[in-house]
Amino acid sequence: MLAGEAPAGGHEEQLLDKYILGSQLGQGAFGIVYSCKDTETNIDYAVKMVDQVETAVADIQQEVRMLQELKHPSIVEIHDVYYEKVFVCMVLQLCPSDLMAGMKLHWKSRGMLNAATVARIAKMMVESINWIHSKWVIHRDIKGDNFLMDRRQIEHPACRIFLSDFGTVIYSRPFQRLNLKCGTRTYWAPEFWNLNYTFPVDIWAVGVIIAGLFTAKFPFKGERECKCKKVECPKAEEGEGLIIKMLNREEGKRLTARAALKQPFLASVKTAAADKSEACDAVKPLEEEEGMPSSDVQDRRKELVERMFNAAEENQFKRRNSLRTSIKDVAGSFMVESKSVDDKVFYEWMPVGEIPLAARVDKANARKITNVDKMPTAEADEGGTATVLMQHIDTTKFGQGIAKTLEQFVEEVRTGQAVLMVDAAKKKSLVRVVELVLLRICHGSGSGRRYMVKTEESRADGRHQVQMNKLCGTKKSPHESARQTVVRLVKDRLHMEDAHVNFDWTKTECFEDEELSPSYPGVRTVYKKEIYEGVVTSTDAAVLARLGLQGAAKDQAFQSTCPNKCKRSFAWFSESTCKQNKVVMGAPPSKKGFSTLVEAPVGFSEEALQKFLRSNKVEINEEAFKEFRDELSTGKSKLIRQKGQIVRLVEVVIVELRRLDDKVLVQVEKEASGSSKSNIRLPAVKRRPDENVFVAAKRVLSKVIKISENLVVLDKEGVLMEEKPPEMSKAFNMPTIYRRLVIPAMVQDTP
Repeated sequence: MLAGEAPAGGHEEQLLDKYILGSQLGQGAFGIVYSCKDTETNIDYAVKMVDQVETAVADIQQEVRMLQELKHPSIVEIHDVYYEKVFVCMVLQLCPSDLMAGMKLHWKSRGMLNAATVARIAKMMVESINWIHSKWVIHRDIKGDNFLMDRRQIEHPACRIFLSDFGTVIYSRPFQRLNLKCGTRTYWAPEFWNLNYTFPVDIWAVGVIIAGLFTAKFPFKGERECKCKKVECPKAEEGEGLIIKMLNREEGKRLTARAALKQPFLASVKTAAADKSEACDAVKPLEEEEGMPSSDVQDRRKELVERMFNAAEENQFKRRNSLRTSIKDVAGSFMVESKSVDDKVFYEWMPVGEIPLAARVDKANARKITNVDKMPTAEADEGGTATVLMQHIDTTKFGQGIAKTLEQFVEEVRTGQAVLMVDAAKKKSLVRVVELVLLRICHGSGSGRRYMVKTEESRADGRHQVQMNKLCGTKKSPHESARQTVVRLVKDRLHMEDAHVNFDWTKTECFEDEELSPSYPGVRTVYKKEIYEGVVTSTDAAVLARLGLQGAAKDQAFQSTCPNKCKRSFAWFSESTCKQNKVVMGAPPSKKGFSTLVEAPVGFSEEALQKFLRSNKVEINEEAFKEFRDELSTGKSKLIRQKGQIVRLVEVVIVELRRLDDKVLVQVEKEASGSSKSNIRLPAVKRRPDENVFVAAKRVLSKVIKISENLVVLDKEGVLMEEKPPEMSKAFNMPTIYRRLVIPAMVQDTP
């Protein structure tokens, strides 16, 4: 499927062209769910935004087809589908709760469910299974979370239940055996554990849910209990017999859905009828349930939803929350708003003396680090870039022939020459990202306008290229802004300071190109390109003649040699000549829009982390393990090895941003979930294990305070480091080092 092309049954326009997104309702392994409102009909719906990193588009299309083909009163209804850049958005019937949340709410407020309520809920569940089985479809992920309710009160006589989440459904012949692992283990039948199963696994899962409705706990935990533990049922008249028959370990003797509906416990029950005149409860966010994605996946989805918001606003409205690109935007206090998580952060400029000592680094006890990339350390990073790369890409061909080694790749990332990211438009796609800055320098106006084009290049190592016909450009150093890179290009590579080239720093064209890199086999390389247009304003005849812009030299090539002894030739092309020579002058229309690149996963998988901790004799209790795993996966801490011991390192990168009047930017207040908290602190992020220090500092600018890097100069020679001696973490039972790196920065004073 081509980018921007909508498959059959989908819309070419965007979700936010028709719907207003509301609050987040919940999320699971494959996507995130929001409430939304149709702007034409004013009807409320839910939109399930399926993450294309976790699920292939073909699999999502299968779910859409299944929902459309299996339409039934007990199956959630699909209204629309949109194929966006990073999500497939399914607009569904709005259900404000699910069965797990409904059970928990009842247990907490009213105690155990009575048999009549269980029978009513159970019949609707079995009706949905009977319907899909009659169409020769197996669901394979039947669980409480996947049965939605049209209200939060599970005991309400009019409460309706709808089967949802058709990402694992599959057509199957009557005697076909399946062996694919999917679904949720708590609900697996014995034959599912053996990966040799068919239709009865859905009935077993419903039996597990019904037992849970009666007893407030699941009957089995793990494979051994599923296969061996005696089935304990409530003494609830016919309910006990139904559960025993649904949880028969011999699948041939297990009830079918049709037979279950004829059992006395269900046969006489009347299920809730649709009553559109009765208003449902207000929509409230769901509680976290089994199957919640890790924190890094949740963060990635929130960021991508934020980009969707901004892209829609840029196309339709005034963009309210884009980067601040001019001095006047940061002259006074300002607010940063996040639409995806509904919070607001307020910033002010404050004299240094008024900032509390706890919010500042004690410079008397801090070390000055003049070369961060060579910062002395005895660290051996565990679960860092090399681990992540090897988990997703075959690195065995690295270091062979012209290919560079894995160690060179890690060093490239560590020094900020490249960044390891994920392309959210494709499933599980790691990419190497290199940032380039390009110059579109022109002279003259109208039909006499000419553009500077690089035509030839001779390197000191003997390599020579001709008929290049491209814009002048270079890699952006990690500490540099695009503006600083442009200035460096004009001065060192072009020697055009005397040409007085004027740039508008608030305007830039950004796009991405990709290719397979011979340096790193199997790794896609994406070049993030920024184009800045400059106008030659000098009227000095000698300068213009030297550049081939005046007199006998007009429209002739000129040459320039950079400090690396590389000689380049440039010519001045008209717009038509640029087209004839296929010079890429701007962002191609197909590559415009928001970026799909997001931070790569870091750390270990859950199983690998457990094995790693055991092998290093680190004990973390089960309750703390998930929190620790999430912390590592989001890059908020990393594991290092010092003197043979595993140590947890929490490293914070702080940007001390000053104005000419010496005032410093500080956060003063944060509003979230309706409450406000005052807290003076310098803007900062926790440095990821795969992240260069200056890349982290730029993340503070772009994501925390949302100021364009072109307004800021980072002081690469003035970095301060403050580190506390290792101390034992009570939460995670391991030595922990807390380190703060302060990056001095100054707001640019020129437009």
